[in-house]
Amino acid sequence: SAPYGVTKHAAVAFAEWLRIAYGRQGVRVSCLCPQAVDTDMTRAGAGSAGIDGTLAPEQVAEAVVATMRAETFLALPHPEVLQYFRAK
Repeated sequence: SAPYGVTKHAAVAFAEWLRIAYGRQGVRVSCLCPQAVDTDMTRAGAGSAGIDGTLAPEQVAEAVVATMRAETFLALPHPEVLQYFRAK
């Protein structure tokens, strides 16, 4: 839904601001941008986030750890999401 999409965008913008505002002070910020994760919400059929497949929570956690180790900004468990960012 539009409100859900807008709030996700706001979360990314806030993470960008945190990284810019506090990065010089050593604060590391990464932003997790998954699509569908196997949770009660997605099992109940909420939204269309599963268009690129649904991941297990463990898969998402692995992506988060890898992103934090690499100290990169975006944690993208679904690789298709990078193409969505590039298409903006």
